[in-house]
Amino acid sequence: MFLITWLLVFYDTKHADIFPDPQHYRQWSIVRQYLLDHDVDGLEAHLAQRGTTPYKYGLSLVSHINSNDAQWFFEELALATNDPEFVFGRAWIHWKKGNIPLAERDALFVLEQRPRPIVAARCNYLLGFVWTETNQYDKALEAFERAFTGYAALNKPASMLRTLKGFAYATINLGDLDAAESYLERALDLANQLNPHPNLGYFFELKTRISFAKGDYVESLRYSRLCYEEYAKINDLESMVSARINIGFFNVLNGNLREGIENALEADRHIKIHNFVRASRTNNAVWMLIYRCRNQDYQTLERDLKEWIAHQNDEMLESLRRFVTECECPDF
Repeated sequence: MFLITWLLVFYDTKHADIFPDPQHYRQWSIVRQYLLDHDVDGLEAHLAQRGTTPYKYGLSLVSHINSNDAQWFFEELALATNDPEFVFGRAWIHWKKGNIPLAERDALFVLEQRPRPIVAARCNYLLGFVWTETNQYDKALEAFERAFTGYAALNKPASMLRTLKGFAYATINLGDLDAAESYLERALDLANQLNPHPNLGYFFELKTRISFAKGDYVESLRYSRLCYEEYAKINDLESMVSARINIGFFNVLNGNLREGIENALEADRHIKIHNFVRASRTNNAVWMLIYRCRNQDYQTLERDLKEWIAHQNDEMLESLRRFVTECECPDF
């Protein structure tokens, strides 16, 4: 996949909203040194002063630094403490990187350790997604049910909300769009009861998928834009990139090829910086769709790429040219 290079090479004020704050790198340097020194107590104290925990900080690394460092962070803590929460953190990172078998292995291992109820609920929540991805829908829905019950017993309404969205995700994949809509309505009702009001990025992401399944590409594009706006409110970089990919994809399906290419290019920039593996696979599909829409007209597409990224690095232009002109395009 794409290399974790060019960290801030292409930074400019136009794209400042989606590029990482250099402060995150300075903080990561400090945290990393605590782990290298095997000073877990010092690490916990350092993060506590900043109002967070090692677990929460590890998850934030995915967006603010990259998934490889997040995985290393959780692996080091798991080895140092034997705490199942950190093994679960590693499972979540495996999921984010697309390593589904490893995510399943770690989550099941944690459940075997009879962890604290909150960790058990998180594991079942993750397994719901893992088993949806592997088409084990009955197991997925059962896992989401255990997660929902666990979060309800702990009075965690925000987590219950996320789990309702998990149910919707599974039923969309199962093809039961009516059930998915019902779960999303329950999720929205719960969201409206919470203060502060939760971010609705994933809600709009799922609405995008439902509209797509119904063949309504105009609504899909509208929801994709709303999704991006929601994730931008909380500066969720990886989700912003995924939303931008969808915006590009549905622009192409709606005949707006120029906007589709522009969004695909922007997504590529940020995928390279953060090593968003899952997003890179999705964005490749957008390029293949663009390729197909051009009816294999290599010269025209190459000309457009030159026009729209003339201000970019030559290496990036060459990479995109190779991809578009050499890839095999599947049927869509």
